[in-house]
Amino acid sequence: SARVSSGPWLSLSLPYSITGSLPLVADLQREGLDIQLTGYGRMEAYHADNEFARFSELNDGMKILCRVLAAIDADRS
Repeated sequence: SARVSSGPWLSLSLPYSITGSLPLVADLQREGLDIQLTGYGRMEAYHADNEFARFSELNDGMKILCRVLAAIDADRS
């Protein structure tokens, strides 16, 4: 389900997958591992000839990942 946040860099998150080209992921899932991949950046730059990432987007991505991990940790406590 989507989670809404009041942070300036996170307002809505929805499940999304474009990892079908990573055979190792399917191999590990068949072995019973729960694989979670994350990535941040612009879709128009994903695997483009001039693929790039902006530092500001990587910084925002790290903030999001930290919040996700903190929420998971809080749920386990």
